[in-house]
Amino acid sequence: MNEHKIIRFGELGRILSDVTTKMLTQTLRELEKDDLIIRKVYHQVPPMVEYSLSETGLELIPFITHLKEWGDKKIEKAKGKAQEKLLLS
Repeated sequence: MNEHKIIRFGELGRILSDVTTKMLTQTLRELEKDDLIIRKVYHQVPPMVEYSLSETGLELIPFITHLKEWGDKKIEKAKGKAQEKLLLS
């Protein structure tokens, strides 16, 4: 959501194609309850709902980015060790 300032529910569903609609809805509700995202409903036909990061959600982005980078390094390191084992066997 950080890359998109505002994103619609359908767009999120397409981006997160492996996530069920039910799980996406539940997760978005929890994030809204925790004040990490803002949900804006447009009362029209068909209904339109947009999501954006709240100020609190935006504050977390540097920490999440750091954790992702750390995890990526760990994965690469593990892959390197696995390849090394294959070459030595």
